[in-house]
Amino acid sequence: MRADRQPTIAAIRKYKPHRLVAVLRDGKEQEIGLSRRANRWEELAKLLDGIDWETVKVLDEKGVVQGVVETDEESDDEEEIDYVTIQVERLVKINMESVAVAMGETRRMFADTMKAQGDILVAMSTAMGTMQEAYTTALATQKTALLAAGVAGAEGDGDKTVEMMKMAMMLMQSKPQPAG
Repeated sequence: MRADRQPTIAAIRKYKPHRLVAVLRDGKEQEIGLSRRANRWEELAKLLDGIDWETVKVLDEKGVVQGVVETDEESDDEEEIDYVTIQVERLVKINMESVAVAMGETRRMFADTMKAQGDILVAMSTAMGTMQEAYTTALATQKTALLAAGVAGAEGDGDKTVEMMKMAMMLMQSKPQPAG
């Protein structure tokens, strides 16, 4: 694109400048002289590209400001903000990935915990069944002992023993009432 077709150069040209003063981003002013050559607008475009300017004051031959042209480029602050934004986006992405990994591990731990609790319930149920079988066996043994004592009681002082064993058996078979 020809320099005189650039928006900044076109804006400067419309004032028919005699000289220019560039206001730099750091607040300093730099005077820019215009040559009388045919390619002066290309030279001006190259010069402005080489400095960090915010505005250009367009002056006439008496030094009176005819107009002000602002840069159409992004400032370094905006570039810095873009850099910071990119860094924040990277950190957010890393954070999201770590959260996803943590959630996956939590799901696995929850599944393992639920399986372990199920295994504990099965073991408790099996233990209760075993205890019930042991109680049933104990009652059968007690019954056999009572019968044996009854036979022995027929021979003498066994009646009192049989009565006591029967009472003990009835107490063992009765369920305790909940307190309340």
